[in-house]
Amino acid sequence: MIENILMWPNDDVVMSTGIETGIYGELPGREIGTAVEVRILHLDSGQYWRPEGRFGEEMTHTGVVVADDGHWRLMMVPPASGAYRLEVLETSSEGSLPLASTEFSVVGEDLTNPFASADQVNADELSTDFPITFVPVLKRPPGRSGRGVVESGFLLIHRANGSNRSGWNRL
Repeated sequence: MIENILMWPNDDVVMSTGIETGIYGELPGREIGTAVEVRILHLDSGQYWRPEGRFGEEMTHTGVVVADDGHWRLMMVPPASGAYRLEVLETSSEGSLPLASTEFSVVGEDLTNPFASADQVNADELSTDFPITFVPVLKRPPGRSGRGVVESGFLLIHRANGSNRSGWNRL
């Protein structure tokens, strides 16, 4: 058994909601670019944190081997406070088996409700088939021209109720 499959986090780690962090470990012998499947369960709700940012039925996140020594990484932004179990999976034709697992805690304001399942989507909510995209931009306010007159913000693009929508949000 490889000792460093999952190096961080461990059960002493407390993360904060909304702050990007990296999960990482080593899988020697794996080439750069090899996918690493990771399952993240919110223990308090019993729901899995899914790659589109919602909670619901099991769906794995994909980490990537980024170095010749098999170092892999998965960047994440914890969406809700509570206790989590993270498992690194080995996937074969016979199914997925956990290679390593750990538990960690997250504190802070919930950005997503872990008790609301992604499988119970309202027609008014965003489709999980089309994730929200934030595009950083600089633009000139309407009716303004000239050098140095710009606003910074982001463009919010999503698909709701079968139509594309976008909106400007100042930073």
